[in-house]
Amino acid sequence: MTADQVVRVREIRTLEDIYNQLPVRQREWINSINPAPVATLSKSEIFIYVSENGLPVTTYAIKRAIENGELPSKMVGRTRRVAPFDALVWAVSRADKRVSA
Repeated sequence: MTADQVVRVREIRTLEDIYNQLPVRQREWINSINPAPVATLSKSEIFIYVSENGLPVTTYAIKRAIENGELPSKMVGRTRRVAPFDALVWAVSRADKRVSA
């Protein structure tokens, strides 16, 4: 492994790291919802779950996040499933980065 590859590996952040870097208020909000850590939500269910909790997200953004590895998923049968906790952390961290036109 070259030095460049080592640096890139260190730059990869997990959702756990992102969760720990969120402000206390946002972490308390996520904990108050008490999301399950088990991968149970499909792409369409993620959209409904995150939207019901008041976070703006599109189905295309969910699809791209899963494909890019931003949103960790597991294969269950023939579908990719995501944990509700991971979906909320991803959506909250994404909402902080969004810039409206």
